[in-house]
Amino acid sequence: VIHRVARLIPFDTTRKDGLPVTTPSRTLLDLGAVCDEESVDVAIDSALRTGLVSMRRLERQLQVAGKKGCRGTSTLRHLVHRRGPAYRPMDSAAEIKFRRLCSRFRLPQPQHQYPSGAGTRRIDFAYPESMLAIEIDGFNPHFGRRALQYDRARQNELVAEGWTVIRFTWEDLESRSREVARIIRDFLAT
Repeated sequence: VIHRVARLIPFDTTRKDGLPVTTPSRTLLDLGAVCDEESVDVAIDSALRTGLVSMRRLERQLQVAGKKGCRGTSTLRHLVHRRGPAYRPMDSAAEIKFRRLCSRFRLPQPQHQYPSGAGTRRIDFAYPESMLAIEIDGFNPHFGRRALQYDRARQNELVAEGWTVIRFTWEDLESRSREVARIIRDFLAT
């Protein structure tokens, strides 16, 4: 797929193996013009996690090239603003999907990567005041004998600390989002 823009400035371009290409921050701006918001959301976190961009660079991209009339600007501006300058990226697309589910169903925003009492492990999403731990189980990181053993040991530690642990899969988030929100809301109400 070829996406053409009317004008590129030197800030928008770099070279990779001798070929002129757009910078990662410009590419994210352009994605906002051709992809849905959730796809751009995932791409931003991936770029932040791998160090291709920083929040500061994205803000600068919007200042320099994100002018009115530049397609993709409103999507990128919205997603950058929602994150804030101290934002830490999610670990996976499934975690991003869960965060978006919380917003869509107006659930209180849980704390991400919350340290457990022992401090050696982290909870994907936590509501510490309710002692509710939510684990998002993607297929790749939770596949195999080692992962199964690790996940069960971790869950047992959390339960021993007094946490209620609930687990959701990608399929749950994708196909049963309303039910996932109801389950969380019910737990928080008790």
